[in-house]
Amino acid sequence: MFHAENIASISDKPSLAADQDHLTLQIYPLALFSPQGEGEILTLSQVRAIDIFATSYDPKKIYRDGISAISESSLQDVFREIMQQNTQRCAGN
Repeated sequence: MFHAENIASISDKPSLAADQDHLTLQIYPLALFSPQGEGEILTLSQVRAIDIFATSYDPKKIYRDGISAISESSLQDVFREIMQQNTQRCAGN
């Protein structure tokens, strides 16, 4: 997530952090970082960054209800298209 936030900050373009189910290869949008100008970044996420790092990482807590993901309707078109392509590929496997 920190890398995605850095990319948004440096590029001044939206960036998406994603999680992937290693069994199905399905991608889930984890966090969206949208620059708002003047150094501000709007963050949309269902997971706190601190909860996914080594010292506090607890998969039982994070994945208790499955993979947390933000709604695809919250995404910009380019990210929504990527998610749809991934879903189609995974359905074809």
